[in-house]
Amino acid sequence: MGRFRFSLERLLRLRTQQVHQAQSILQSLTASRLALEARLEQLRHEHETAQTQAAQPGTVLAQHFHDLWAYAQHLQQQLERQHHEHARLRQLEAAQQHHVREALKAKDVLERLREHRWEAFRRAEASQEQRLLDEVSQRRRQR
Repeated sequence: MGRFRFSLERLLRLRTQQVHQAQSILQSLTASRLALEARLEQLRHEHETAQTQAAQPGTVLAQHFHDLWAYAQHLQQQLERQHHEHARLRQLEAAQQHHVREALKAKDVLERLREHRWEAFRRAEASQEQRLLDEVSQRRRQR
């Protein structure tokens, strides 16, 4: 019988490839965000430690006290920059998640269309096969 050909097969492969690429980018963004969150936690801990050391009562040299506060301020600035970077990564991640969903939708539409056309092809093939069987059986009766 005939052979099933889906005329949009190349487009379906392209959509599948786009889904994989979008998911790969999303995984990369998620990994970056998680690494940044770990760095933020480390910076918070270092900042708290520096503030605690600077605030301890006792005989602290003025230069040491000044160095601790300068270090604490430096850590605070790093924390703020990292928070901005974290917010930016979260926005990129959300946009990429949306992109993945859209790519999946486009791929699903093509897969459903292919399935629908496959079913129509299968029904047409079955109908043609039945006609051939009926024709063979009718010829046998005529003999």
